Formats: sequence, C-alpha cells, structure tokens
Amino acid sequence: MPKFVNIEHYPELAEVNLDLAPKAMQEGYPGHRPLFKKDGEAQQILTPALEKLFAVGDTTVTYMKDIAQQVTAKMKGQGVARSQTSASHRDYGLLN
Repeated sequence: MPKFVNIEHYPELAEVNLDLAPKAMQEGYPGHRPLFKKDGEAQQILTPALEKLFAVGDTTVTYMKDIAQQVTAKMKGQGVARSQTSASHRDYGLLN
C-alpha cells in the first residue's frame, strides 16, 4: 500500500489495489472520452455551466435542466430549446 494513503482516515481503501490507476494512466485508458455526437460543442455549453454550479455555486442543480435542453438542441442541430424536458440519454445527445 502506498505510504500517502491514510488507511485510518480512509479505511475503505485498505483492500483496494491503488496501483491499478497509475498503470491504467500509463496505458492510456483514462482520458477524455466523447460523450456526445458533437462533443466539442456540447463541452462549450457544459463547461461553464458546471463551473457555475460547482465552482461559483450561485445556482441550484435545477439549472442543469436548461443546460441539458441546450445541449440536446445543439446535438439535434436546432437553436436553443428551453421548453422541453427529457431524461433519456438519446435526447441529451449521448452516444449509444
């Protein structure tokens, strides 16, 4: 077990193979995986929204409904939609 892990503070990590993560990184597994058909365009909408939600903290999670609608509209090649709400991955423009 690496010495930088405080097992007393994180007992759930006592039996975890933490060597796996650095090995996976060396082999190129972790990294940016496209989630959307037009991932770059989606990220232009999502990145500032997530910063507003998590870093700035001046909004609630319901703000993400509007953001999801914007991403959906962008993936469908439409203008910004603000009146629809859908929970399906296909509607959010996710791959699959």
